[in-house]
Amino acid sequence: MRTYYFILLTFVAIISCANGKMPTYHTSISFGSPKAPVTIIELVSPTCHVCSDFSRTLVPKIIQHYVNKGKVHFVILPLTYNYVDLKASAFILGAPSPQKMYTNVFKSQEQWLLKKEPLSALKSILVRKGVPLQVIEKAENNKPLETFLIQQRMDLEKRYDIEAIPMCIIGQKKIIGLTPWKDLKKHIDEALLFVQKGGRLENFGKTNDKQPKDKRKKISN
Repeated sequence: MRTYYFILLTFVAIISCANGKMPTYHTSISFGSPKAPVTIIELVSPTCHVCSDFSRTLVPKIIQHYVNKGKVHFVILPLTYNYVDLKASAFILGAPSPQKMYTNVFKSQEQWLLKKEPLSALKSILVRKGVPLQVIEKAENNKPLETFLIQQRMDLEKRYDIEAIPMCIIGQKKIIGLTPWKDLKKHIDEALLFVQKGGRLENFGKTNDKQPKDKRKKISN
């Protein structure tokens, strides 16, 4: 899973630099260090109500209890199923700080999504939150970013056989929907223990996979 993710980013970087130009956008919303023992990938959509609930209730807990302690690298990948998704995702990945923009977009969803002109409403909210209008417009008109987002959705659908979102992926385990915190925490703790015992993260959650033998050195009495 990690290998695939970094291959995807490498492919994007190669395409973006084909004409000697550096990428003008981010490829994910990333929290924490890539060197953390466990990587969680979350698939979301800006127009998904449950994804918004997940961002408000569970993401802060993941960051507080795992990311800030160096245990988890949390990567959010936006999926674009409609025009509003496409533009809102572009606002996020085209921003200098996609983490901050992600928070602004998802936490304010109920204030803009059902408006007659949702994108205009979202842009107004972002400006009120201090985002320069030129930053928003630059992201909105970033055609290479739109191409990347469309291709990424197709790649991720093939890779993960997406049943519903939000979907969290830890190794080979899929966690779908607004999972209660105690259950999500249990999955993360199991993944950490699996890796601590010497297992490879990409094998975590594999069907009929046995727990690895503990390879840590034991202290004899």
